[in-house]
Amino acid sequence: MNFKNMSVKFKIMMPVALISILLIISSLTSIRIANNMLSVGQKISGNYSASLTQLGEISEKFEKLNGTIYKHCIATDSEAKKQLVTEYENTINEISKLIANFKKTLDTGKETEIFNKFQENYNAYLTDYKTAINASASGQGTIAAQMANDTLITQSAKIEDNITQLQETNPIFFSFAAWYTEYSL
Repeated sequence: MNFKNMSVKFKIMMPVALISILLIISSLTSIRIANNMLSVGQKISGNYSASLTQLGEISEKFEKLNGTIYKHCIATDSEAKKQLVTEYENTINEISKLIANFKKTLDTGKETEIFNKFQENYNAYLTDYKTAINASASGQGTIAAQMANDTLITQSAKIEDNITQLQETNPIFFSFAAWYTEYSL
């Protein structure tokens, strides 16, 4: 079949059909990309939401720990002190689980850096907290209260600052950049 022998109608319809096919292919590709963006966005949003929730729970548990040391310092009954030590140990276990879960969600180098500072402050806090509990348990409530008012409050403030910094780090931007690199055409 020769192009010169083709009808005018067919000559006009051929480019229109070709453009229509390209338009359909382009539309399907755009829909696929949009669906990928939606699913990745939902995943990132869910992870970020879970991280914020975990950080809030960690912060709440630290507040509970701070209250426990004060209660231990003023308690006069040995049974009440034992119960407070049990409460302290349970709270530490809860915090450890939350920290382990949060560690799995770390995305960026900056987030990891802040998290490492948080862990250093947390370990120092635990060491001094154990010292304060032991001082209170051995009848040195004044020394324990002084530690709680000075050392533990200072370390707790550092930990809260770390938690705030972790909350402010926005992994959505970094995750989107990683997604874009992975899924871009």
